[in-house]
Amino acid sequence: MQNIGPTCAVTSDQTIPTRRLSPRVRILGWLCALYLKLSSLTWFKKQVGHERLEQMIQDGERLLFAFWHGKYVPLFVVLQGRPVCVATSLSFRGDVIRAICSHFGYACIQLPDHGGFQAFESMKSGFSLSQIAAIAVDGPTGPYHVVKHGAIRMASDLGFKLMPVSVAARRKKVLAHRWDHMEIPWPFSRVCVVFGEPFSVPPGVTAADMAACSQRLHDAIVAVDQYAERRLAAH
Repeated sequence: MQNIGPTCAVTSDQTIPTRRLSPRVRILGWLCALYLKLSSLTWFKKQVGHERLEQMIQDGERLLFAFWHGKYVPLFVVLQGRPVCVATSLSFRGDVIRAICSHFGYACIQLPDHGGFQAFESMKSGFSLSQIAAIAVDGPTGPYHVVKHGAIRMASDLGFKLMPVSVAARRKKVLAHRWDHMEIPWPFSRVCVVFGEPFSVPPGVTAADMAACSQRLHDAIVAVDQYAERRLAAH
């Protein structure tokens, strides 16, 4: 797979706003990245829609990967080698995600959990020079599988196409105590990632259009969720 490198407005070790990662966070990030890299070597991986994705990248298309918060763990491995800029929270867990991102070559933007307009403008600034951005559309604090409007607005303002993405694993640990029911594939699991059909959001999207676009994105992510599960069941 060709690695054309990050094209985000920030590098893989910068954030908006900037803050230093503690030694504890750096160690946790290194351990998590090491586990994922070693575990993924044992996965039986299947990617659906990646040929179209690679062609779109080569053609210079701007894409915003949209997925559920509980599905992001295996995406660290699956998306490696692509010029992705990741949005995460300005928190301890966001610091760990940023540290993990640094081991996979991703740029990372950290935003306050409830930053409102200021957080949106920071994300917009960070994503403005990115070819590919990635965001958990129901994160960072839920509600579960409810699309927040930031991804829709970002696609409208910056000209990204929204691409629904999901991952399914046959053998996995589900963290049922978490709001997002996070899924972590076990070693030697079958893992299927699906890149769905991207769609555009018109510039200057109105409040009336926002609900319809959010529902369309929700339905698209649910569809790739279900397709990934069916592909696993068929093998």
